[in-house]
Amino acid sequence: MAQAGGGGGAAGGRAAGGSGGSPGGVDAAAIFASLDRDGDGKLSRSELGPIIEQANQANRAAGKGAGNDDFFGSMDADGSGFVDPAEARAFFEQIGRMAEPEEGAGGSSPKSEL
Repeated sequence: MAQAGGGGGAAGGRAAGGSGGSPGGVDAAAIFASLDRDGDGKLSRSELGPIIEQANQANRAAGKGAGNDDFFGSMDADGSGFVDPAEARAFFEQIGRMAEPEEGAGGSSPKSEL
């Protein structure tokens, strides 16, 4: 994952949900702060570009979809063109829940794929 470039101060990190801990073991505030490179408190498509490309490549490699799904659009729930802290938190929590092994499923956890 790319390192945050100087932004991501208190406004970017704290706005994503206070304590940072959340269901699924995902620290949405820390993730948001590390991605919010300009520190404006919202994520742009360009800030998420490297993550989007990695997700698309992983999907293509796993034979899941064409690998060009609108990953950003799935995060930008209100269609504003930016991902705000609440949208990011909801998305990261959903991903965290999806990565948890199902009860009684046995086997290894898919968390290593994220």
